[in-house]
Amino acid sequence: MVLELYTWGPAFGLPSIDPQCLATIAYLSQALPLRDEWVLIPISDPTVSPNNELPALKSGTTWVTGFASIVDYLKKYSANHWDLDVDLDAQRKADLIAYASFVESRVQALFDVSFYVSTENYVAVTRPSYAEILYWPQQWTLPSKIRAKATKRSAYLGLSSLDVDSTDTQSEAPEKPNPHSLPRSLVAKHKDTVTSLLRQSIHQSQFKLDALTSDYFEPLERLLNSKAFLLSERQPTSLDCLVIGYLSPVLWSKLPRAWMKSSLEQSFPTLAQYVLRLGTDAFGPSDSPSAILAGQHDNHNSSESRLPWQAPEPPRVSALIHSVLDSVCENTPGIHLLRGKQSSHNSVIEMDETAQRRERARRREFYSQAAAVGAGISAFVGYLFWEGIVKLPPRRVLGRDQKSFGPAGAMLGIYSGH
Repeated sequence: MVLELYTWGPAFGLPSIDPQCLATIAYLSQALPLRDEWVLIPISDPTVSPNNELPALKSGTTWVTGFASIVDYLKKYSANHWDLDVDLDAQRKADLIAYASFVESRVQALFDVSFYVSTENYVAVTRPSYAEILYWPQQWTLPSKIRAKATKRSAYLGLSSLDVDSTDTQSEAPEKPNPHSLPRSLVAKHKDTVTSLLRQSIHQSQFKLDALTSDYFEPLERLLNSKAFLLSERQPTSLDCLVIGYLSPVLWSKLPRAWMKSSLEQSFPTLAQYVLRLGTDAFGPSDSPSAILAGQHDNHNSSESRLPWQAPEPPRVSALIHSVLDSVCENTPGIHLLRGKQSSHNSVIEMDETAQRRERARRREFYSQAAAVGAGISAFVGYLFWEGIVKLPPRRVLGRDQKSFGPAGAMLGIYSGH
């Protein structure tokens, strides 16, 4: 049986735009070297999985979501044959758990700030990258939702001022000449001190970013030291795949505000070279997103690609209608309360035919309830107008002169006897 890995689509010259998806792809490319054992489907639609999450691994009727859960499932499914951590002793496994938690919490927050919180990076790079891999109408709705989640995840860092990049841009704009002002040569130039610089929000954020990148990258470079991999000399582990997933986009992308990349390359060159080496080995050469989504790598026996690509099927009309209704219901006051919890907390879900029928029935029930609520609100509003409880303001009919000339027309109307 061939395993199917559903992920967010490619970006930045990498097989996915999402760090968790990249980490999962790196793990499968190392643990399952035979291409006929799995396929990579850049679906870019989280609704394909029962709990609306990507990456999602489908094995028969079983769905597994999230990097850690997929790795654990592969270990059990293969009786440790696909276990990259099998040779680690107890101490190294404890280190793996600690560092994996560190990466998924701390480095994730830095990634969110760089790619989503920073308005300039989001508008120039991140949002267009999503638009290239998403279908209508998701390309208009999903990026903003993902950004909102990323902003919430990284809020504890206190770097929300990076969301106002325009402030920094405006401060650098040249001033317009004022004929009544003194000549520039006679005006005393203001000299910035360290204190005055730190009082500015953008400089406060940059100062804090430099400290955070040092705090977060230094432990990883110290763990790597002079070894080929983080925890082993022989082969990469799941921790290597996780680090590659989060740091590869930092080095591969071309962000306008590339402070994370600059810190990694200048202050931690050993870690940067390690990420480039393992990322190239795990992902191989990558085509443009349009080429991959068009199915040019559909033949995963081809030697051109390191990964077993399989082009996703175009969305059906029913799926597009469901996406539109889902977005409307989510943004309609009152109706979104009927939704309840769309995703399950379980990362491993069995979806046989009976479970799929239950899911379809649940969706039909939700849309029926939403339609009933909408009809009730419309009937109530109509009743208010019918009984005269709510009235529209009377329409004001203006004279021809008044309508044509505004205040001047009103004045002329007085003189003309209207």
